[in-house]
Amino acid sequence: MDPPRKVHVVRRKDSDNRILDCAVDVKADVLITGDRQDLLPLVRFEGIDILTPRDFLRKHVPKE
Repeated sequence: MDPPRKVHVVRRKDSDNRILDCAVDVKADVLITGDRQDLLPLVRFEGIDILTPRDFLRKHVPKE
């Protein structure tokens, strides 16, 4: 996938910027990641929630 737009938000690791590019390009609602150094600290990017798998489940999966 080669998104039309290239963001430069994460300075330490450009591959994380490509992940954000793709999320924006597909109009994702949520980005699920375990990247505690670069992506999770953003919390939200252009309307996309950035969550750990655990936080995603807590927020989006009903308890039994």
